[in-house]
Amino acid sequence: FHLGRRSVVLAAGHGTVWLSFDRRTRSGRSALVAIDERSGRLRFRRALRGDPWGLAAGRAAVWALMGQDGWSRLLAVDARTGIRSWAARWPSLPGGVAAAGGVVWVSSFCGGPRCDVSLAGVRAYRARDGRLVAGPFR
Repeated sequence: FHLGRRSVVLAAGHGTVWLSFDRRTRSGRSALVAIDERSGRLRFRRALRGDPWGLAAGRAAVWALMGQDGWSRLLAVDARTGIRSWAARWPSLPGGVAAAGGVVWVSSFCGGPRCDVSLAGVRAYRARDGRLVAGPFR
């Protein structure tokens, strides 16, 4: 498939290359794409709301950090099926995402009029169920 001038974020791991690109698609939605690392074949493509800021890949899931209208949203997507398993949302702009040791770490920052400085910073979610386990640290 052709990405054109879209903004793309990438992650790879456990046999899959993950891409997420912005809302300049025909449907007006962003997309998450899974490509088999060995064959290069498309495994699945899922529509997402918001604009992608980062991806982190794990064995069982991929986590997509999305931004929309001054809010950050972290989505956990099953790596085999593409079905969302949990989501977290907070009022600040997204920064980055990383996953290790059963925890997903995200960063966010203030940049809009609705941003609550106390909610920006770094936070950690338990990978399997999205429970906030630490943060936000400022």
